[in-house]
Amino acid sequence: MDQMNAPFGYFETERVEHPDIILDIGDFKPETRGCHILDHKTYIRREYIYCNEKTDGIRIKLEIRGIESFPTFVNAIIVKKGLGRVFFPGLLVQNILLRPLVDFKLLQRGVLSLHGCALAGRQGGVVLLGRGGCFKTTVAMNLMRRGGFSLLGDDRVLVHKNVVYCYPLQAGIFNFRLSRCKTEDYRRFDRVRYVLSRLRCRKHPGPIVDRAPLHSVFCLVKHERIGASIRMVGKADVVRRSERSHQLENLVSPQLLGVSTGKLYELFSAYAYVFPNSVVASYWGDHSDLLDHCLNGNEFFEICVPRVYSDSVTEKVVEALGSAQA
Repeated sequence: MDQMNAPFGYFETERVEHPDIILDIGDFKPETRGCHILDHKTYIRREYIYCNEKTDGIRIKLEIRGIESFPTFVNAIIVKKGLGRVFFPGLLVQNILLRPLVDFKLLQRGVLSLHGCALAGRQGGVVLLGRGGCFKTTVAMNLMRRGGFSLLGDDRVLVHKNVVYCYPLQAGIFNFRLSRCKTEDYRRFDRVRYVLSRLRCRKHPGPIVDRAPLHSVFCLVKHERIGASIRMVGKADVVRRSERSHQLENLVSPQLLGVSTGKLYELFSAYAYVFPNSVVASYWGDHSDLLDHCLNGNEFFEICVPRVYSDSVTEKVVEALGSAQA
């Protein structure tokens, strides 16, 4: 898999033993006999989903077999006209299909996937949660620049049995920002510079570690006041916020080449409508229960940051997170 086709380029390998997902990209003949038909375009039967549609210039032909089993077999064609089809041929399949499907299969294995950022410090893993644009990436970059912290995950956080695992879905972009940008702002010119840098070098620089014991969780919230404030909060508050943030991130973003991950969750909802007692139907409830279980026995903090992320804000936030690792 070419490294330009993020987000899963970091995990490229020659061979995978006993895969949970087997994906075939290319045309196929669906097996729709005995299916329920929803919205004239979605075909559902037990352990089977098929759809074929064209919206906003994007063709999606998708078949999933064994959705609740192991392994899950996927046939897919996801095509958009334009230069993106030429330069990023695998990006849409990864973003629309693999990102949410991997999350679902991880949950079946008892591994929690969260929208957030994670770092490894002297005392263990620090998890930064919050909605997009609340400076999680900026805080992570500042902590790494000050020393003592290494990257675990930059867009998704994996937690299993109180251990945070490496899951850098955007390792190339993160390290480009770390070395070239002051904050997480990623403008059009920066994107051109990033593409050129990836063409010259395919390696992922920067300190990335495999795992760390979960130590503390910080929930970042952006507000209109001046300056930053930090306070301890209860686990229940963090669980509620994290669950809503994770749902929003999966349903409405990220937008890559004009399409978000929400399409697969739309198909999940169709499957849950036909089979309300299925594993797919209980997905969000199971995710919330696992989240509550995984965050037991840790410290929780809320960091309110202003809309303008100044140097003084940087100092206070870095000091707070650094003291948690003292």
